[in-house]
Amino acid sequence: MIRKLILPTMGLIIGLWATQASAALAPPGDLGTLNAGGSFNFGNNPPPGSFIDLYLFKVNNAPNGAADAASVTLTFNNTSLFAISGLNYLIRDVTNSTNLTPAVAEQGTLTFAGLVNSVQYALRVSGTAIGTAGGTYAGNLSVVPVPAAVWLFGSAFLGLCWLGRRAGTRVIGMLPAS
Repeated sequence: MIRKLILPTMGLIIGLWATQASAALAPPGDLGTLNAGGSFNFGNNPPPGSFIDLYLFKVNNAPNGAADAASVTLTFNNTSLFAISGLNYLIRDVTNSTNLTPAVAEQGTLTFAGLVNSVQYALRVSGTAIGTAGGTYAGNLSVVPVPAAVWLFGSAFLGLCWLGRRAGTRVIGMLPAS
């Protein structure tokens, strides 16, 4: 009697777990605007064969609408990867028709720097689902604004370079002609 209940109970538990796991993931399409400090969980269960999924998004790193740059971190979870080979991720600047190169690439994480407000981006996920029922992948997309200290340091550095160049010109101009 107990043996007859084990299989249906396990099937019910696995079915509920799969439903809860997929409910939290955004399917391919328009994700909307990613605010500074925010993130989206994404994923899909493509059918067998090659697939290309697109997730469209914009970033909003400054509440006042300033065009501050941000870095976007793409984290993909290999434990959520099932029956997919050749999985590739790419972020494309749709507005300017350019592909972004990750500034940092670590195991399971890609960081793309310099994303700005009011620009449409597309996360392209492609691969081949090799399972008889397809495959599964999942990941997370989060926005980290570039700190104000970076902008302050950068502007100070440029100012010092300009002053150094200007001071060098004066010294050379004061030398007697040879």
